[in-house]
Amino acid sequence: MSMNLIHEACTDHGAMPDVWFQIFPLVGKESHDKVVTDGEYCLRTNQRGVDLNRNWDESWNAEVSSAETNPGPGAFSEWETELVRREISKFNPITFLSVHSGVKAMFRPYSHGPDESQDLAPFTFTEGTRLQRILTTMNPQFCDCSTGQAFNTVGYIAKGTSLDFAARELKVPYAFVVEV
Repeated sequence: MSMNLIHEACTDHGAMPDVWFQIFPLVGKESHDKVVTDGEYCLRTNQRGVDLNRNWDESWNAEVSSAETNPGPGAFSEWETELVRREISKFNPITFLSVHSGVKAMFRPYSHGPDESQDLAPFTFTEGTRLQRILTTMNPQFCDCSTGQAFNTVGYIAKGTSLDFAARELKVPYAFVVEV
């Protein structure tokens, strides 16, 4: 699904001729290998038991709700998240797309829940509406799934995510997560 989306963006009758993509095709290689080799589907953690999508410093929280969502000893404590943070910060993207396995959905910022989003009202209302329109438009062709903020759409509160970091810290205007 994500590669189809990139293909569509690149081949839409030359609509995006000067666009550059920075792609990290597989950040959690050890976990991926366990999934492929051992059949441990939806394994969320790296070899050190840290969920790489809870290891970012946007609303990072040391609280571990389960072994699968361990945020690590500190934000960016894992080399994988530090590498991606450094590279996307240098790249200065206008669009951020993170692809995960899990529920079938497309998300926009913010993932960490309504209480912490209140101080982000201008983004949540104005920018959020624009991002939601994009997801709603793409949904029938690419996903046919739930769309919106993770905490509103599927009741899934996630702190320390790359999506929220890209939107808030890097001020990426088009930040999305696709879960397949």
